[in-house]
Amino acid sequence: MTAIHIRQPALIIKAGRRARQLLQDGLRPDQVAILPGAAGGPKAVGMTGLDQAVFRWLEQAPRERELVGASIGGWRFACAMQPDPAAALARLAQRYTEETYHPGTTIAQITAQTRQMLRDILGEGGMENILSHPRYRLSLLLVQSHGLANREDKAALLAGLAVAAALNALSRPLIRHSFHRVICHDARSSLRFQPQDAIPTRLHALHAGNLEAALMGTVAIPGVLQGVQLPDAPPAIYRDGGLTDYHIDFPFAHGDEIALYPHFTDRIVPGWFDKTLPWRKPSEANHANSPTASCRAGSTRPCRGANPAKPTTPTPCCWRRRGHTWQPCPAAGCRIAGIFAATWAGTNYAASTGAQPPRRANAWATRFWNGWISLPPLRFSLCNKKAGRTRLCVISETSRRQPACAQH
Repeated sequence: MTAIHIRQPALIIKAGRRARQLLQDGLRPDQVAILPGAAGGPKAVGMTGLDQAVFRWLEQAPRERELVGASIGGWRFACAMQPDPAAALARLAQRYTEETYHPGTTIAQITAQTRQMLRDILGEGGMENILSHPRYRLSLLLVQSHGLANREDKAALLAGLAVAAALNALSRPLIRHSFHRVICHDARSSLRFQPQDAIPTRLHALHAGNLEAALMGTVAIPGVLQGVQLPDAPPAIYRDGGLTDYHIDFPFAHGDEIALYPHFTDRIVPGWFDKTLPWRKPSEANHANSPTASCRAGSTRPCRGANPAKPTTPTPCCWRRRGHTWQPCPAAGCRIAGIFAATWAGTNYAASTGAQPPRRANAWATRFWNGWISLPPLRFSLCNKKAGRTRLCVISETSRRQPACAQH
């Protein structure tokens, strides 16, 4: 098994102002009412272990919950709504990692292959499981394209994306001239997270006739996958919702309820075009009730944590070898899941999953909120970063070997 050496915090927990008050006595699953799922493509592979641990833990307190996903975040939540969430999430990671594309593969062929991958991951009855889930309400984020961005030919599309990037750099609301936000939601959803910003937002209820199209549209990266036409929606090309809402900066703070955000980085980036704009910040009020469990990039991205020679963002040219590139990620995700289980879930992860803890000579205990827990390879650092934010760094020492993930 590949050894992954993590030289930075494996898991960072950030809490909003109100969340810090709500977590004084620890985090309970019955508090969690909303889970956002960010866009991020292959980084979801490294999130698998954490997702499995979170949804296993939430089963201890069944209640209605809103799952709001953009791009691959929507697929993660679609898997979590299956009868065996852990197995479906494992299939997502495996299929995504093992998918290959031969030289000369067209965008149409990649789209067809991706559609079949979705069907294989969810399996027979998978779509109905999403629409009829007794507790979870799925919302998928897409965009409706306008102008040159509403074209599939390469030259026009690239020009449209350049225009969108330039408008967004001037002011985030200006992206409305290229993309409108679309929320495809469970008909039973409260939609209380609906943003009230300057980006036009259209709502579409999910049903059997449009769910697959919405799942394909939410991952339709321009120039990589073909966009979709949503049934019963205005004629247009509908694409990846991460273009306007990369990390979903929505109003998730409501009363004393928690919005638990499993994430692959310690930063919330409002839109995809904001990744290179460090001054573009999320609203603190939107995330006041949100503890964000963030996997450090080095823990989930093999290019930085395990194999620096590989590119960090798979593109069509390197997807042919991405199985080798991303294969170590589930092992890192398994370690992160163990950290989450030990800190928040209050469970013995090795006992519940069959994973073996890292080999360290001396275990030691530390005080964490409401009890003593044994964390052999960890140390904690609690520090105030900025007004209204507290960061809890769960720092993993360099490990010789990662635990083996349980087979689901």
